Order: sequence, then structure tokens, then C-alpha cells
Amino acid sequence: MASAVLDEIITDGMTDYEKELAVYDWMTKSLEYDRGVLTVIPQTQADGDNPYGVLKYHNAVCVGYATTFRLFMQMMDI
Repeated sequence: MASAVLDEIITDGMTDYEKELAVYDWMTKSLEYDRGVLTVIPQTQADGDNPYGVLKYHNAVCVGYATTFRLFMQMMDI
């Protein structure tokens, strides 16, 4: 899943900054914050706290955003 995203948004000749910006732009446009964890009785999508769940369901909590961004950066050796 992550490789497919990078194949879609990263092009040859991009600087590290442009790659980071492309990932950031994709994440802000494609992912939604999982507000179900903010209720008294949490009703949340499974795995919103890890890259697998984030990429599969396009739904994340804070740590899900961070670990997914980190995964993308590691895959690009940034």
C-alpha cells in the first residue's frame, strides 16, 4: 500500500523537501482524523494508530499520522 502511494506521488528529480511535501499533501488530502476516539465510549476504526490501518482505512489518530509519515520517510531514505 505504501509503495503504491509513493509511486503515485513521487517523481524522478524531486528534492527531499519536495518528496516530504508530496507526502504531507497526500496525507492531508487523503486521510481523515478518527474522531471516534474522542467520544465517551470510543467508536473507532481499527488500527488508526499504525501505518497499516491508516493506509487501509484512510483514518488515523495522532500517532497513526506520525508513524505513517515516518514510514514514508524511511522508505525514501530521508
